[in-house]
Order: sequence, then structure tokens, then C-alpha cells
Amino acid sequence: MASYEMMGMISKNKYKKMDKQPDITGTATIDGKEMRIAGWQKTNSHGPYYSLKFSLKDEAPKTNQANDIDEIDDHIPF
Repeated sequence: MASYEMMGMISKNKYKKMDKQPDITGTATIDGKEMRIAGWQKTNSHGPYYSLKFSLKDEAPKTNQANDIDEIDDHIPF
């Protein structure tokens, strides 16, 4: 995608497997930085809408550090 300031694109998330994952994803350029866009479809009294989250494209997604541990040593030497 060509880099245009304050512009981006979103599309349906074809990899969505769980409800927690975004319904739409995309990218945008804001203040010269590449951003990721994630959106979840929601509904309120006015009708359907998308709740959006923006994050820097270069940032690694946040993970649960407990899941990153391959082996836990429960032995505590006292």
C-alpha cells in the first residue's frame, strides 16, 4: 500500500477464529507512523458500529507471559 498521511484501509479479518479476535483489520499512516487497526463490530441503541484499536505496526502484539514459559521450575530452594 502506498503511504498516504492520515489514510488507511480496513477489510474483513479472514483469520478470525475466536470472538476476542477483531472482525476487521487494516493499516494506516498517522503522523508518519505505520499503524495497525483492529475493529470489533458492536451494537448499541443507535445501531451497529465498530470499536477500533490503533497500535504501532512495529510493536509486537502483547502476549500473556505465562504462556511464553516452556518449562516452570516449581522447586524453591530454601
